[in-house]
Amino acid sequence: MLVPAARRARAHTLFVHPKGVWAWPPQEAAQPHEYADLGAWCTAHADSAARLIVSDQLTQTMVVEPHLPLRDTNALRTYAGRQFVHYYGSAAHDWPLALWQRPGRGACALHSLDLDALRREGALHRVRWLGMSPAWAAALQFAAPALADLASGERAGLLWVEGAHVTCLALEDGKVAQLRQRYMDGVSMDHLATLLSSCVEELQLTGPTFVAGWDIEGTHHAHALPATILGRLDARLPALETLAAGSKSRRWQAWA
Repeated sequence: MLVPAARRARAHTLFVHPKGVWAWPPQEAAQPHEYADLGAWCTAHADSAARLIVSDQLTQTMVVEPHLPLRDTNALRTYAGRQFVHYYGSAAHDWPLALWQRPGRGACALHSLDLDALRREGALHRVRWLGMSPAWAAALQFAAPALADLASGERAGLLWVEGAHVTCLALEDGKVAQLRQRYMDGVSMDHLATLLSSCVEELQLTGPTFVAGWDIEGTHHAHALPATILGRLDARLPALETLAAGSKSRRWQAWA
């Protein structure tokens, strides 16, 4: 089982993405290292602990409407599971789900990461998993100071960018009101500007929009983007300060 985040030690931070794993040691100013997969990282770091941030390219997320009569966690899990199967087919039966509630509620499914294999590798090498969350949730925590002064009823936007893959969030009254995952045709600022415009319209954003992420080209034109950029977008990997913010979240129930 994944160890609850409350039992934290000095831990490595791992970003799991479709091509492998980026890993940051717990020492300050330590440089990240790349591994082919989580098994390779575990082999090299027996008797250690780690927090995992999962690329949005490995997940599907749904926001559950607040008016639906889902009385408890089991009801929310059952409803979300059925919705994922409805939209993504029978393979979604086996997707592990993580839930969040208060403020708002929803579910995030792992579709391209073997959770059982992760647990086996951890047990084999005596690695403690101290928590696990999707990348967009870490980005939301990272953006929290910028979002703190939003007026009541104001609908702000947050785009988490992983190259051509972008997660677009609509935020209202302290909760995630809507979430969309989109692919761009390229990774330039022009592509990002086009997607941003589409998200503003689709999600009916009325407040400020914030952008965080990595792997975007031509950021010398960033000043023309009608949004506030948090950090750098032209790095070849996500910023540790963004990923580390995910460890502060208390909303996630472990994938199961």
